[in-house]
Amino acid sequence: MKPFYIYTGFTLALLLTACGTDEDTTANSTSNTPLIQWCMETESQAICDCADASLRAEAIKKDYEIYTSLAPLYLEQRASGASRVDAFDTASAQIADEQSMTAGELRQITNRIGMQHRALIKVCSS
Repeated sequence: MKPFYIYTGFTLALLLTACGTDEDTTANSTSNTPLIQWCMETESQAICDCADASLRAEAIKKDYEIYTSLAPLYLEQRASGASRVDAFDTASAQIADEQSMTAGELRQITNRIGMQHRALIKVCSS
């Protein structure tokens, strides 16, 4: 794995561990929020709605904006057949470029907010 995969795998592992299942529920989504749709790859809409609302309220605004900007790009890649890791890597590279950030700078932001999101998914699923 490339160094970027360490970040991707870590962030995805946090999200997927919190969600607890590999079942794809995205097709049943009635939400138009890409971050919720992304979460719903593995969790119910109610839990994802709850986690998103909490994250939006608690996260640093700029971090939340960057994190949510990954979601539509990630979903686009997944719809094209990319794996979760490859989809996340592609989306991350694009966002880092758009934000004039290094991969490391983006990794710091998404690791921080990804851990926060995971914790909120756990709270919402209790």
